[in-house]
Amino acid sequence: MSVEIFTSIANSSLFAKKYTQYIKLMLDIKKINYVVYDIGKDENKREEMISRSQRSSFPQLHVNGQFIGEWKEIEDLNELEDLDPILGIEDN
Repeated sequence: MSVEIFTSIANSSLFAKKYTQYIKLMLDIKKINYVVYDIGKDENKREEMISRSQRSSFPQLHVNGQFIGEWKEIEDLNELEDLDPILGIEDN
């Protein structure tokens, strides 16, 4: 499974940094491996993110090459317990 966070580390606002940390912490708690792409430094990754999601805002979560959502959508999916199946976490 490929889990990717697209964000801008160097040039982002406190808002973007906060919610990037939120997504990372959520994935860490769930013991999900992920890769973080800094779209502020990598134009190809920025274009890939926009192509997949049709959005330029960040942070974004993508799973297996598919756009899942921005931080608020991820938070909602997690609260509704709909995020675990997307991440391949089985219900015990």
